[in-house]
Amino acid sequence: MTKLRSIGLNEDRGFSKYHRILNSLNWNLKQGSQILLKTLLKLVGSERPVILIDETLERRWGKKIQAKGYYRDAVRSSKSQVVNTTGLKWLVMALSFRFDFARRAFALPFFTVLEPSEKCAKKQGKRHKTTLEWSIQMVMQLVRWAPSIPFILVGDGEFACARNMQK
Repeated sequence: MTKLRSIGLNEDRGFSKYHRILNSLNWNLKQGSQILLKTLLKLVGSERPVILIDETLERRWGKKIQAKGYYRDAVRSSKSQVVNTTGLKWLVMALSFRFDFARRAFALPFFTVLEPSEKCAKKQGKRHKTTLEWSIQMVMQLVRWAPSIPFILVGDGEFACARNMQK
């Protein structure tokens, strides 16, 4: 719905119809991500694609938001002051691509995963997964979607860690 608002359709008399139709459909988000990835890979052509991975915090609060947690807010924090906030933590994969008309590359997101908080996972009777575990799962899915395409994966310092994944 934010997309419809961003292009000015919230002023349209039929805005509520868009909302009702889009919310009533049964969306397969994984399949949508795969279609989007394959479309974006056509932009790259024969170049080796650069895939970016990072997490983002959506500041949200309220009783009905179940997957929320209490996280360090990287945008509002500094070296001297740590700011924590309530919200939803998303892990995002994007294709880095520079259009001919631009000087800089754009990050074109194609795959997002909600990382439920540890408290939320316990409440649902599920095992809590770390950001690194979610990242590994996303990369494995990416390889399944495009097995013959070698890619470069770029993440920030949080992803530069080693963990014993054996059980």
